[in-house]
Amino acid sequence: MQRDYHSGFTLIELITVITIIGVLAVVVGPRFSSSTVFEERTFFDDLAQAVRYTQAKAMGTGCLAQIAFTTNGFTVTVDSDCNSSAFSGVAVTNPDGFATGYTERQALPAGSSVSASVNPLLFDPQGRALNSSLNIVPGNAQITVGSRTLRVAGATGYVYQP
Repeated sequence: MQRDYHSGFTLIELITVITIIGVLAVVVGPRFSSSTVFEERTFFDDLAQAVRYTQAKAMGTGCLAQIAFTTNGFTVTVDSDCNSSAFSGVAVTNPDGFATGYTERQALPAGSSVSASVNPLLFDPQGRALNSSLNIVPGNAQITVGSRTLRVAGATGYVYQP
């Protein structure tokens, strides 16, 4: 009985595998070298936490609290005299590091922007979302960062990502 010990890969198989690896490197490779997606997600998570903190600050202090949006960031303030007839904001201390003035921790990456359907967004002591006229937001307030959306239910102040 004679055995055949000639085994291995054919040239066609090797070329096919190398071609597949090359296509994957071209398609998937740039996603690993660009950090914009990750920076945008970090900013979005920071913004979501800031909206929740603004609501908690209003409920904890019994005063109106506000988060105002710009095209590349946000600021959190609380009503200085705690009256519900008008809002006069004073900077809130950032709980992360206790820095004066609560703004974004990291800048929004170039090419991305923030947009909000209600700007500024205020919260009353019951945690409800209000517009600048101090009326409860009908439906949801929507905040968009790049391709991600954050919603705030007006009547309850519930903050969620759809």
